[in-house]
Amino acid sequence: MEATSPAGRCRRRVRNVVAGIALVVATLAIGLVLARAGQPAELPPPARPLPPPVHGAFATGGVPVRDAALHELLAGDLMEFVQAVDRHKPPPPELRAVLERAEPIRAHGPALAASWRALLGWLDHWVVDGSGRDLQAKVHAVSDQLAAAGLGYFLEGDIMFHAGRAHVFVFAYRVEDVRFLHVMGLPRRVLSLRRIDRVNLMHNELGLQSEELGDPVVLLDQIDQHVVHRTLPVLAPDARYDLDDDVDPEMRELALAAGAAIRGELRAALGRDAEPAAAVARLLAERARILAAHRFRVDELLLPPDTLQKLAPGLADGEAERLAAIDGELVEGNAVELAWHCRDVIAASVRRHEAQHGIDGERAEPLRYPDALAQLVHNERARAELAAYLSQIANDPVTPRYALWNVLRFAFEVRMMGSAESYAAVVIATGLARELGIPSAGPIVKDGVFDRVPLVRIARPLAAVSGERLRAAARALWQTLYREPLIPIVD
Repeated sequence: MEATSPAGRCRRRVRNVVAGIALVVATLAIGLVLARAGQPAELPPPARPLPPPVHGAFATGGVPVRDAALHELLAGDLMEFVQAVDRHKPPPPELRAVLERAEPIRAHGPALAASWRALLGWLDHWVVDGSGRDLQAKVHAVSDQLAAAGLGYFLEGDIMFHAGRAHVFVFAYRVEDVRFLHVMGLPRRVLSLRRIDRVNLMHNELGLQSEELGDPVVLLDQIDQHVVHRTLPVLAPDARYDLDDDVDPEMRELALAAGAAIRGELRAALGRDAEPAAAVARLLAERARILAAHRFRVDELLLPPDTLQKLAPGLADGEAERLAAIDGELVEGNAVELAWHCRDVIAASVRRHEAQHGIDGERAEPLRYPDALAQLVHNERARAELAAYLSQIANDPVTPRYALWNVLRFAFEVRMMGSAESYAAVVIATGLARELGIPSAGPIVKDGVFDRVPLVRIARPLAAVSGERLRAAARALWQTLYREPLIPIVD
């Protein structure tokens, strides 16, 4: 089951956390620069208390401190407690005792312990009457205190509505690393997160940004799946980029052109890993063909241990042996290390996307709503995604073509038509075409209905545009849409 919180998806404001006086200086500086760019210098009042000063990797970058006992408490005991709370059932007494004692929490100071007690108090209240609106604040207060202690763990929580009922969820993450981007010369922290709980819910996005979360975050589990299904496969010679249509000849031609454009960028980014990665791509393509014939798909780079056992009754002669052999060849070919390299390339681009959301959330006045988007839809999330994707393309020095096709696919995939991302894709495609002198092929969206034919006809020449020209066109389009210069984001 996949689900995302409406609040977490829709609200896109954030406060970048920098220790002590540096936070105040940085925030004022951003406000002044935005004022010179045509925005008022006044900053919005804080929606929540300023977070405490951070320590360790959260202040300097790098890998935060690990704590095995804390990991187990957050990933295991807390999740069991939340699941009981969601069912409005008091948790087992022994579990409550563990959480109230919370020795791994208390070991790191009274401030963390106080935020922990406040979170447990909120959950207790939910068991009784199922009410409460500030779960995100309680959860984030714990994450703030973890960062203040330099501990590499992060919590996300919200209330989600499903089948007419409100559900409480909390996700637990390990912070794999902390990176600082530079926005107008000022540092902006971005966290790389990996899920450590076993809750059967998952975000669709590769990254998240909201005021409730705090720092922009990159979701490594989702990026890993993206690498397996979209990044590595396109490295095979003559591979198509998946655009959700293998039948229409024009779509097949476009998918081939997009694949070639992306492949050139990725090969350059991977350097000497490019050829080994192409060999991995061929193996994954072969495995995908075998599994697709049995209506089966895996999200992992290597087959989960029970896959062959599940498939055994339906496999043709030799298929089980070949699937096992492919796994062996992937291991011998250092596929895991190559996938990590690809993940780092994609994560760098996603960081810029989420950082743009953070910049937009801190503005005293929001970006203007572009006329080109207003002609299609009035939707705040579409406005936010348009800015973030366009900034991602313009600011990515390594994979701008990949960033372009990663958003364009939303306008080609039938199940995504009508999403915020699909409208952003249409505005970006038509706007870039106009900036590059590519003739219009007619309206792509009319009365809410998407027509892929004119989109294909402008996207085909877009696939031939170099990364450098694409970035320049994206910067020009930003000026056209927003009537102000793009803010550079440097990783």
